Amino acid sequence: MGNYSRTNSDQHGLGGPVTITSPYFQQRDIWLRAGEELSFPNLDPNGPQEIGFSPNENFISFGRRVNAYLAYVKPVEESYEEKLHVRRYSVVSKVLFEKHVARGVLYHRHGIPRVAMATKEIILSTGAFITPILLIKSGIGSKQELEDAKVKPVVVLPQVGNNLQDRLSVSLSPFTVTDLSATWNMDRNLSFNDIDQLLYEGKGRAIFTGTAGYAYILSDRAKKENQNWPDLQIGFAFQMRNANALRCNVGLGRPYSRGNLRFNTSATSLLDNNLPIIEPRYFTHPDDIGRVLEGIEFCLKVMEGTHAFKSIGTKYAGEPIAECRDTIFRSRNYWACYIEHRASSMSFLTSTCAMGRLHDRDGSVVDSKLRVHGVKRLRIIDASIMPSITNANTASPVIVIAEKTAASIIDEHKYPDNSPIRKP
Repeated sequence: MGNYSRTNSDQHGLGGPVTITSPYFQQRDIWLRAGEELSFPNLDPNGPQEIGFSPNENFISFGRRVNAYLAYVKPVEESYEEKLHVRRYSVVSKVLFEKHVARGVLYHRHGIPRVAMATKEIILSTGAFITPILLIKSGIGSKQELEDAKVKPVVVLPQVGNNLQDRLSVSLSPFTVTDLSATWNMDRNLSFNDIDQLLYEGKGRAIFTGTAGYAYILSDRAKKENQNWPDLQIGFAFQMRNANALRCNVGLGRPYSRGNLRFNTSATSLLDNNLPIIEPRYFTHPDDIGRVLEGIEFCLKVMEGTHAFKSIGTKYAGEPIAECRDTIFRSRNYWACYIEHRASSMSFLTSTCAMGRLHDRDGSVVDSKLRVHGVKRLRIIDASIMPSITNANTASPVIVIAEKTAASIIDEHKYPDNSPIRKP
């Protein structure tokens, strides 16, 4: 998968389709020094799960964001156009079954209904929102959900749309500094030389995404349960449009709250974008808000309490928000109120078609090979199959899921060695 641009190790590879870079800014050294003051090691963020501080790493190649399309689809599309046909501007409406065998899909292109038939199998990769809705529209879901949607059942799977998980983030800003050399601001710092580096070398400060480093820490609950798997991700970033400010982001790594997704029976048609009714049910588990509170306290400890940040005159300059004016500013009650009004999704949505044991129709949607229970020739390969969300960003795990399942499909269908599907 990987093409690591930093010093290589046995944790990383070279020559893969996804380039991983870590743009260097001297300011991130402040973050790493703060971690050392607090006795945290400097980690490889993509190495084994450990507690500590790390630089930020991104999917960037020659100054541009790398995504799954650019890394995997486009090279095959350009080199083997007779083998791969991408139907752009097309929206899949349902999977077509003959008894319990998936035979094709109904899709609409420019509003015109069309059918695509499969010779081997059908793979859904439409994400944690659309995949369960597509299953329900095709006759796969809970008995009640299918009845409400007025869809003829193909197979009853009660967990379709359940177990929705998402990671939340709360940003603390601004932290002002007296030493402006410790910040980086596009309006002030971006130069023509930076633009030249971006255009001709694909590197330099212009490819910076704003986040300089992370910390991975354990909450009190995780410590009490003797866990060694970080459940809080703390991010150190610049205020890109504020010349002398920093921010600290708290990401809840392993939420206990669970939501669900339902079919909107009031939608005017099966093509309606409002088909999913999403109930994320954030903070319905009491420990979630408590752990984010710990993350906020950790941010303040790092940014205001360490010599590394004191040396640049860092101070939290945020003002009380109107929704929490009845609480004492910077008290735990204030921060709890702040979290309730300022927390936002990190858009890492997972687990609405969770993987489980073979034939476990009541507790899961797909088996370990991501085949949908109760039907043939239908798989799901996206974040919806995760039984539990990962404690950090989901891009790499989803790509690994796809690569592993692709390897299984190659073996099952016995593609020849010269097939484009085997090409990197």
